[in-house]
Amino acid sequence: MMKKNLLLILMCFVCGLVYAHDGLNFRNLDVKSGISDNYVRSVLRDQYGFMWFATLNGLNRYDGYQFKKYTTTQLGAYNNDIESIAEDAAGNIWIKGPVSYYIYDREQDKLENKIQPVLNKYGITGEVSYLTVDKDYNLWCTVMDTLFHYDFAKSKLHTFQLPGKEKMQQVVCRRSCAYLLFSNGEIARIDSNFQHIRPETRRTISSGLQYNLYIDTVDRLWFYASHASGLQCYDTNQKQWIDYVGRQEVTDALITAVMDDGDGNL
Repeated sequence: MMKKNLLLILMCFVCGLVYAHDGLNFRNLDVKSGISDNYVRSVLRDQYGFMWFATLNGLNRYDGYQFKKYTTTQLGAYNNDIESIAEDAAGNIWIKGPVSYYIYDREQDKLENKIQPVLNKYGITGEVSYLTVDKDYNLWCTVMDTLFHYDFAKSKLHTFQLPGKEKMQQVVCRRSCAYLLFSNGEIARIDSNFQHIRPETRRTISSGLQYNLYIDTVDRLWFYASHASGLQCYDTNQKQWIDYVGRQEVTDALITAVMDDGDGNL
């Protein structure tokens, strides 16, 4: 009888533990916790497990216990505003400010505004006006009217001549399927052989808004303006703009970012 009671107690104890861990516990991280600003613009988890937060007042690295702040004013920036952060396949962490790009120097544990020595290793020369890391963790850069794409898996550099006089605003790429957004609303595609750029479609844009493209896991393009209403979807297989379930629900919503979970949920 005593053994049965003990077994029952142990079973209740184990069930209690399982039930307690079934939920999620959340803890807020804010300026009281050590982050430099509560307005976070971009988040990254690097290959070493550190969490990085790009804020209006500097870049913050979180190790699970405390924050370390990195600033850009000592590198000549007029403020510490950080717009975005990304890590490429080689482990380079790229940081974008309002005017300049920076790279994180792991050995010195500091930000560096001299990014050219790193880019030179991949054959990218000249003053960079645009830099991004795509969904395949490869690097894209523009230098004047030349677009560079470095494929880390193949250790290969591709170069393209940008068409026309319109400024290229964004590159999105997933599984080597790349699209470019230009300042006049034109969307172009780089073919699968990375040989040339060809027009794909066009959207009407309004002056004063920052437009964005997002490519999801089934290669649909999502077009929207930051902090404005309206979210449009382009089916790259059907080659047309399509309606989608839930469009009415976000008609009046202000869109700040788009992402999906890999299972078709946006």
